Parts: sequence; structure tokens; C-alpha cells
Amino acid sequence: MDCEHKTPRKKLWAMLLLTSAYMIAEIIGGFLSGSLTLLADAGHMAIDSAAIALSLFAAWIANRECHHQETNQYRKAENWAALINGVGLMFVAIWIFYEAWERLNIPRAIHGRMMMWIAFGGLAVNVIGIVLLHSDSKHSLSLRSVRMHLFTDLLGSVSAMVAGVLVWRLGWLWADPAISFFIAVFIFTGAFRFVRECMVALREA
Repeated sequence: MDCEHKTPRKKLWAMLLLTSAYMIAEIIGGFLSGSLTLLADAGHMAIDSAAIALSLFAAWIANRECHHQETNQYRKAENWAALINGVGLMFVAIWIFYEAWERLNIPRAIHGRMMMWIAFGGLAVNVIGIVLLHSDSKHSLSLRSVRMHLFTDLLGSVSAMVAGVLVWRLGWLWADPAISFFIAVFIFTGAFRFVRECMVALREA
């Protein structure tokens, strides 16, 4: 890792506060609206927050190692942080699979309009993060993992908005768990590829 490249810690701290705050909003909104999709998106935002926190930790390690002209330990720390992020996403996907199956068999009442507007707020948060980290993610595997989390979460927010409209306008209660299942498939496959990439990087290190 090039010591001249500086991790954008101020941007990461801003995103950590923003995603953590909206995660709480989505948890509350998920319970109030009865939406699994919102709760799944909140779980994904929790992983986003962990990813950002791990990237900040990796940046701290980078600062120490660069002062000692020892970058190999930083590369290992960064790769481990990215690997943990990927594994966390896989566990979130498995939890969504289980809950979606339960709700397909036993539908629950859902407040579609509330669900749609809360999901729109999550979409805005993810767009802000993706734009902020766009240029910096080219230089860091850890930041790439954060950006991947935000991108998959963005798709989750769009899907939640669609499910909200279907429940609100058409009364399709099955749309919430069905779309949650789709989100889980996307999250799991993306996380699996990323974990594999991180393991290759660790072996090379």
C-alpha cells in the first residue's frame, strides 16, 4: 500500500454516523410498518457501519506502519477487514432467507406507504456514500468493500421502495418477503465472490 495515499477518514466518519443513524431509523420503521425488507436493509446498514469502522481501523494501522516503512502488516489488516465484512454479509443474507420463507407461509400486515418513504431515505444515504467514496475506493481494497456494501444496500433500498408500492397500492403482502428473498440472493452471491477475492489476497500477502 502506498503510504502517500491518505484514507479519507473525515468522509468515513461522516458516513459512519449517517449509516448508523439511519440504521436505527430503519429498524424502528421496519417494526412500525411490519416490513421484513426494511429490517433486512437495516441489517445491511449495520454491516455497512461495521465495514466503515473496520476501514477506519485499517487506516489507523496504515498510519502506524507507514511511519515505520512497514506496509505488509497494513495490507494484511486491510484484507482481513474486508474478509470480515464479506462474511458478515453472508450471515445477513442467510437470516433474510429464513425470515422471508417464514413470512411467505404466514403473511403479516404491512404499512406499504410508510415502508416506501423510509426506503427512499435509505436510498439517499447510500447514494451519498457511493459518491463520496468513488475516487478513494480505487486505491484501497477495504474502501472497495465499503463501497460494495453501499451499492448492494442501494439496490436493497430500491427493492424496498418497489415492495412498498406493491403493498400500498395493490395489497400484495407477499411482495415484501419475496423481494427480501431476492435481495438476500444478491447479497449472498456478491459477498461470496468478495470473500474469495480477499482470501486470494491474504494468501499472496
